[in-house]
Amino acid sequence: MTVVSKNGKQVRLYDDKGNATKTYKKNGSKFVVYEQATINGQLMYRIGSSKQWIPAKYSKVTLKKTTTTKKTTAYTTVYNSKGKPVKIYKRIKSEFGPTVETHIKKGSAVVVHGQGPINGQLMYNITTMTKNGDYTKKYWVPAKDVKVDYFTDVDYADYDTHHYGSTPTKAKANYEAELAETENSNPKYDEGLIFWEDAHPLEMLREESQTVKIAKSTYEKHNQTYAQRLAYRSRNGLGWTKESYTAYMKGEAAYRQYEAKWAAKYPNITRSMKVVLETDSYYKKFNLNTFEWHFNDKFFTAKNIRK
Repeated sequence: MTVVSKNGKQVRLYDDKGNATKTYKKNGSKFVVYEQATINGQLMYRIGSSKQWIPAKYSKVTLKKTTTTKKTTAYTTVYNSKGKPVKIYKRIKSEFGPTVETHIKKGSAVVVHGQGPINGQLMYNITTMTKNGDYTKKYWVPAKDVKVDYFTDVDYADYDTHHYGSTPTKAKANYEAELAETENSNPKYDEGLIFWEDAHPLEMLREESQTVKIAKSTYEKHNQTYAQRLAYRSRNGLGWTKESYTAYMKGEAAYRQYEAKWAAKYPNITRSMKVVLETDSYYKKFNLNTFEWHFNDKFFTAKNIRK
């Protein structure tokens, strides 16, 4: 802060009650501002003791840029299932090289397999490496310290090189060709079922969530959200189209817009599937043609818990 008087004379200081003191400061002198307050109706800056307040109108304050120093708390602590801190490792030099201790930065994105409470805190279950180089899914990090990575190592149905082509580009082209052929053939009943399921991850998750059977202890202590389940399934052999998966991860508005676009592009498959969802004894019980939305909700449904 710099003292600035209109006539170039010294500026009187005041105490914290607004009383004038016998202390003056020269025009152009510089001080650090420790506090500001409104005293007797005018803004004042404290530049020293409680008896050293200067009217803001006689000062010019310059804000300095602050720098953030790195702290050791920049990393999140990794825990085992009992809430005890553990060390994690990574390999150096090569995939078969020696391991060294590593860390997970706070705020970073991690692949999450599930979540659950440990010592009253929501934790994410992640994959890490042990000292001997083995991968384990037994470790946990506080949910508040990290973000969920929904896209690393995800496989998409329309880029499946095992079934549609030797390269992702060829697979995509062949997939689109088969989809178009099915649409143009005016499919009857469930002839377009596979393509419809590939394009509707939310509906397929709703079906699975109501049919899977899990233990009560799993439901209470280790769970997945719908979004985590979708990523998990897409990393383990059951993929959806890239467009549908991406739209779902963006949220309900993006997903509903995508669904409407898909239905308009493939009206014949959509019409035939509407009949299936409304009349088939298996699909009818899931109400998949309703507009329910799930993302952060628990994936497993309570009615399918084994006692």
